[in-house]
Amino acid sequence: MEKLRNILNNYNLQENPPEGHLKRFEEKLDANLHRKKITLRPWQGYAAVAITGIILLFSILYSEPETCSGGNILSNTDEEYVEAEFFLIQEIDHRIGIIDTLIIDEQQAENLLADISEIDYSLCKLKKDLVEAPGDQRIINAVLNTYMLKIEALDYIVNIIQKYS
Repeated sequence: MEKLRNILNNYNLQENPPEGHLKRFEEKLDANLHRKKITLRPWQGYAAVAITGIILLFSILYSEPETCSGGNILSNTDEEYVEAEFFLIQEIDHRIGIIDTLIIDEQQAENLLADISEIDYSLCKLKKDLVEAPGDQRIINAVLNTYMLKIEALDYIVNIIQKYS
């Protein structure tokens, strides 16, 4: 540090820098040289990454959209969409009832209906989107298409169960 100060003091500039420039430079240099460094051991870094990953995993697994509390998604839209949604929900309930009567083992029912829960999650996200953008025709069509996809998936499950029963 002393060498640098001697060089700066003995340096003959052709143009003089603004007043106080060298003093500010020395203060910044001193501040950078005396800054405390935080060093972590490798295991501390791994532990921090592991804890962050666990927290992120639990937040993903146990988070659910706030607007997913049941009820009709299209209840605030035109009457024809409300009726279409009501019909599609009845069809879904009917197919789930058929599956319940055909399946004896509860574990088998849970395994077959696991993929259906992903469709329900999509419906919950669409419901949240519709709350943010009421009356958006694209979201309304996506909701109806998702209901029809759920019906097709349930029909497929019913056909598999009937085929192997």
